[in-house]
Amino acid sequence: MQHLNAIVLATLALTPLSALAATGPAHQDTLYAGVGLGLSQVHPQENGSGWHTIDESSTGFNLYVGYAFNPSWFAELTYADLGEATVGSRNNDIGGTEAISYQIPSLTAGYYFWQPRETVFIYLRAGIAGIINKNTGDVELYEQNTSTQFVLGLGSEWRFTKTLFTRLEITSYDVDAQMLSLSIGYRFNE
Repeated sequence: MQHLNAIVLATLALTPLSALAATGPAHQDTLYAGVGLGLSQVHPQENGSGWHTIDESSTGFNLYVGYAFNPSWFAELTYADLGEATVGSRNNDIGGTEAISYQIPSLTAGYYFWQPRETVFIYLRAGIAGIINKNTGDVELYEQNTSTQFVLGLGSEWRFTKTLFTRLEITSYDVDAQMLSLSIGYRFNE
């Protein structure tokens, strides 16, 4: 929840600065795709399961394809694998550790709201995500309340050539799943 609050506060703080942007991104009607690596924090809710989180830090990757409709708005389909959380049993008779993995497809709409430099753009994206959890062992570790969640991301995009760009983004998929990623992307029809 702290990560989500930080994203919302940063967005609210930067929104007035969008008036300073001279122009929106020069790219429109553009199909693009990218791949990234990141650090994730995944903390499954225990819900009285008898298991507790031992290690919530992991590494992951994301793949995305998107379409820029106009200079400010875009839509994006993303698949993110946030790695896994290691959990241990509170029951000494069971003992040992298990892991819960996080794979998350999402569909978002995004908005470039600030252009601090000619080739740098700050954006916000929001939408829906489907969290798919699996555990590594035979023991049922959790009861998933809902697989559909709200996703919120805040990032910066640097376009270092006409077709290539890199992104640094913080994304929150739920109170128990966040990722800081660095990606590289390609614009197809530039």
